[in-house]
Amino acid sequence: EHRSSMEEDYFADTYQEAREKFLKAAKAAGAKIESLELKGQKGPEGETLAIDIAVLGDVNNSNPESLLLHTSGVHGPEGFAGSAIQTWFLTQLAKNDELRNELGRKKGTKIALVHAVNPYGYLP
Repeated sequence: EHRSSMEEDYFADTYQEAREKFLKAAKAAGAKIESLELKGQKGPEGETLAIDIAVLGDVNNSNPESLLLHTSGVHGPEGFAGSAIQTWFLTQLAKNDELRNELGRKKGTKIALVHAVNPYGYLP
């Protein structure tokens, strides 16, 4: 089976792989990252289950004028597609210094990407 570059780069086969790709892309984009670990809960391979949040823009503003909120994995199986979209977005932002810098200068504007609202939905 041959996978395209887009599938290889952004889509994942497991929750852990999706989480790793998202976190790597968020770090590369310079996002402020917060992870909310589901205490006492583990995946089938013993992996940590968490809701990860990547914040960009005016990250220290607790009451932004504008907020773009994107969630993935609310119900479960669609989490892989949502994760791929978030990872793609963060990767494109990481590649574009001008856009990333402009976003950082926008006071009152924030982007929050919430990855795997329901990590259980990714599990087999």
